[in-house]
Amino acid sequence: MNFTLGTAQLGLKYGIANKSGKPTKTNAVKIIKTAESSGVRYYDTASAYGNSEQLLGDYFQNKKSDAFIVTKLPPILETLKNQEDEIEIIEKVILAVESSKRNLKSETIDCLMFHRTDDYFLNEKLIINYLYEHKKKLNINTFGISLYSADETEELLNDERLTSYQVPANLLDHRFKNKGFLKTANDFQNIVFIRSIFLQGLFFLDDSQIPENIKEFIKYKKLLSEIIKKSGFTFEQFTVNFFKTFYKDCKLIFGVDNIQQLNENIKLYNNSTELDDEYLNEILEITNDIPETIINPTLWAK
Repeated sequence: MNFTLGTAQLGLKYGIANKSGKPTKTNAVKIIKTAESSGVRYYDTASAYGNSEQLLGDYFQNKKSDAFIVTKLPPILETLKNQEDEIEIIEKVILAVESSKRNLKSETIDCLMFHRTDDYFLNEKLIINYLYEHKKKLNINTFGISLYSADETEELLNDERLTSYQVPANLLDHRFKNKGFLKTANDFQNIVFIRSIFLQGLFFLDDSQIPENIKEFIKYKKLLSEIIKKSGFTFEQFTVNFFKTFYKDCKLIFGVDNIQQLNENIKLYNNSTELDDEYLNEILEITNDIPETIINPTLWAK
């Protein structure tokens, strides 16, 4: 089952459409338990996601489970006093790895991702060189990287030490697909996680709630609605159908902040059906020239 539970909402008030805030610890654990009992194996977290690592650790400790947990290094470069000081860099990395293992209550990390590409390239790839050389000592099984821009993908795909990637995509955002990144990653038998398929909930806001700096989003949302209306599916079901059809080799990350959302998303996933190629072509046609300032949340505040 490629359904992946994203846990940012469990540890933080996350998402532009999040009105309920961060769930209580009791409710967060119920969400994880329901996901596991529904057959969900993959879990996405990060040291930067509040207490989400601890929540997963508390639940999965001492359990016989095949859960595969992806976590991420905290940003390193922006915290350095001197980015030429390799000792400082490695010390921060080791502290971060050991902190994640304590939080996850596990001696092993299934997959450690870079949360920032800057950290991957820092000092001629010092961090990945160190981590890979000491992976057995540090008990890290695999490495990956979370991406925001499709511009630096070729070098990352050619690094055999990276076996997992996390990229954004939604009905308006097909940057990585259009550049051939997904096909190449799949050809190399790498794991690709797709995040933000609902664009942090932006699709569910009323037009009046759309921030002024991305009001142009409304135009594209209306064009999408016209295409989806022809399919006879709801927006939510069409989205899941679309990704399971045209991103079928990828794992889809669903972030939730309550049990109802989780159950609804699992139902959407289990009830999905394949779409005709015409829907892919129509959607790509209206999104070819969409400004990145609309589809990239990291640029919304700029």
